[in-house]
Amino acid sequence: MQQASDLSTAGDSVALRGIRATPRRASRTYEGKRTCAAADCTTLLSKYNASPLCWQHEPLHPFILRIERKDKRS
Repeated sequence: MQQASDLSTAGDSVALRGIRATPRRASRTYEGKRTCAAADCTTLLSKYNASPLCWQHEPLHPFILRIERKDKRS
């Protein structure tokens, strides 16, 4: 097996094996050039921010981590 340092890109062809990354769907976007809805806040919101508030004025909400759990029998 070749080491990474043994591979050359100068005219040599290298066969790479693996799986092709599956195409992801585009991220949802919202109206551009919005400002935070809080009083006296002039923060510009990202087009990817669904909330009408910036991170400083967004109320706290519980964080739910969604991961696939391994089977205990494994």
